[in-house]
Amino acid sequence: MSQVTLTSPEDIATDRIIGHFEGNGQGPTLVFFGGIHGNEPSGVKALEHVFSILEENKTVTNGNVYGIRGNIPALLREQRFLISDLNRMWTQAGIDQIKQKGKEVRSHEENELAGRKKPLEEIIS
Repeated sequence: MSQVTLTSPEDIATDRIIGHFEGNGQGPTLVFFGGIHGNEPSGVKALEHVFSILEENKTVTNGNVYGIRGNIPALLREQRFLISDLNRMWTQAGIDQIKQKGKEVRSHEENELAGRKKPLEEIIS
């Protein structure tokens, strides 16, 4: 079973998950991120293409494959980032700092980091 979300501004704004391909049986889980930098949408488009091919070919795998959008506000504005480079923030220290701040004082990228962390934790669990 797979789910594919094609890119449009509406899709980007509302859906962090690009696609999910559920394999048969037990196996590894692969998670791919696209669009960590908003001016680099090719990763999102490539993941959309991969999920379309998996669906069309009725590919059989063990385990799961996920595609996740990175920096949604930057993707929508086609900018590398709005305040700070999301790719440089993905550290334990960065995550801990965001947790301490509280939602009211977060930058766009800090919210995006928190937004990527939640689906990743759900996938892992």
